Amino acid sequence: MILEGATKVIDITNFQAYANADDYPNIDKDCMSYTINWYKGNGNWYYFKHLNLEEKIVSELLGSYIAKYFNLPTVNYKVGKLKDHYGLLSQELCKNDCLFLDKFLWDKYDYNLVNFLDQVQRNFQNKNLVREFFDTALVNYFMGQPDFNKGSLVFTGHDESDITLKGILDFEKARITCVGAKFLESFHTSFYWFDENNLMAILSFFPELQQEVNKLLNLDVTFLLNKIENDYGIVINERIKRSSLTYSNEVLARIKTLKTKIY
Repeated sequence: MILEGATKVIDITNFQAYANADDYPNIDKDCMSYTINWYKGNGNWYYFKHLNLEEKIVSELLGSYIAKYFNLPTVNYKVGKLKDHYGLLSQELCKNDCLFLDKFLWDKYDYNLVNFLDQVQRNFQNKNLVREFFDTALVNYFMGQPDFNKGSLVFTGHDESDITLKGILDFEKARITCVGAKFLESFHTSFYWFDENNLMAILSFFPELQQEVNKLLNLDVTFLLNKIENDYGIVINERIKRSSLTYSNEVLARIKTLKTKIY
């Protein structure tokens, strides 16, 4: 297991496992499907993500580092240990009143990214959401994340007047770290997926987002993988590193081809 050599491991073996909804008052009660992941120790709740494959561990960590690169709020992980099992541990989802995306509101909005961003700009008080949703789509496109869904975004707030993006998570199934994975050509249309076919339309409505595309073109996966190794004291399999670099280079090459049409 890649995490066995990690530094600063938090052992949660003797922590209290989830018992009932009243045990964690700061967590939205609609998040019951996640209860098996909650553990309490030293007066704090932790979310424990048990990942048994190295490529999933690297993918989850890489996703969080890329999200930070785009200045997106995301989960900061530490390494956790439950008996003989290792995983990723976080406290972020326990702070304030966190709401998962599918609780309310969103079904009335168009899932086409162009239309969705336009609706967000017109209807939401928090205008920064336009950039954050676009960057979320870029991150998913870059990583080839096929199962990113409503439960992968966490918010605080209640409606269009006060919604703030709290966190972006769940990258463990991204294709970028899968050895031999082919580029994910397309995915179902949604506001968390970047679609090559409507990029020019998005940038014509929101020219300020061109700088986010430029940021994607300057992303250095090798640097981030090395940083993950240094930060966690782990050694990533060289095959996963090579696959991540190959996949990311293919994505960037496609964006550069599109760039000649955009600029």
